[in-house]
Amino acid sequence: MALKKEALSRLDQLARQFSSSSWRNEARLLEIEIAQKLVQSGYPEFKKYIEATITGVGGVKGVEEGVKEVKEGVIGVNGGVERGVEGTVGGFPIIIPPPSPPLSLNEKETDPELEIKLIALNALMSLEKNRAWPVLERVARENPSPRLRSQALFILSQYDDPKVIPLLLERAFSDPDNQVRENAIFWLGQHKGEETIEALSKIFDQAKDWALKEKVLFALALNKSPKALNKLISIARENPDLKIKQRAIFWLGQSRERMAEEALFEMYDETKEENIKENLLFSFSQSATKPAIRKLIDIARREQNLKLKKTAIFYLALTNDEEVLAFLKEIIEK
Repeated sequence: MALKKEALSRLDQLARQFSSSSWRNEARLLEIEIAQKLVQSGYPEFKKYIEATITGVGGVKGVEEGVKEVKEGVIGVNGGVERGVEGTVGGFPIIIPPPSPPLSLNEKETDPELEIKLIALNALMSLEKNRAWPVLERVARENPSPRLRSQALFILSQYDDPKVIPLLLERAFSDPDNQVRENAIFWLGQHKGEETIEALSKIFDQAKDWALKEKVLFALALNKSPKALNKLISIARENPDLKIKQRAIFWLGQSRERMAEEALFEMYDETKEENIKENLLFSFSQSATKPAIRKLIDIARREQNLKLKKTAIFYLALTNDEEVLAFLKEIIEK
């Protein structure tokens, strides 16, 4: 603990002494991290280092004003004119970067000061959540930079708070940037509970963008709750879009959950579509659990479709399982 205190003092001294150094921002980030650990260890006096970063732009209110005051500008692109975004935060210039994938805005590098303040607000969240939450919420909704909106959403998504899921659901539907919407869906999937699955199901049923639907499938598979897996099973069985059915089958296999495997085994026995059966075989080979291997052996023994029979044997040959070796030996010796 004494070393942390000494390190904090030295970092503060170096930041003041070399204020124009390219390493100043990295030093400030380390300073915030050490201060947060000291406060959490019972030394509240070190909270001043976190607050000093925010105070640099007029306190929490200063960050709030900075978010509000960022305004539209006009920037030329190849001789033309595009709408860009620029403004100031507590006197610091802020010009927002392009999102990924890029939008039509011509945006420049983000203001590192604002990013540092977001990290400071994250530290403050663990100490004084009521002060930091509304600022981060405004950044998530209003900041022109997709990257900073995502960063604020990520910080908020890490907290078990009843406001988190409605906010993530809102941004998943209404954020103008695809990447932010996809990130909101991913972070939504990290939360357990029926409310999360209902939110993900709502996004899937209403989304028109295929990439968003794919993100929901992934989030449901990661969630692994029975309700999430049942939604995936329903999509795999009933969705009319072949591509979506295939992805749902893939993610069910990747979950390696017994109820998902049983559903996929039933689908193989029930479906007449060869291409769906091929996807199911691939899913069994990728999960490579003991039940999946035994299902492949059973298919290799009983399947009447020669193409599917060969595919099952091919996938079995890629495993290193004793039952598979015995089965392959049986085929050879017939």
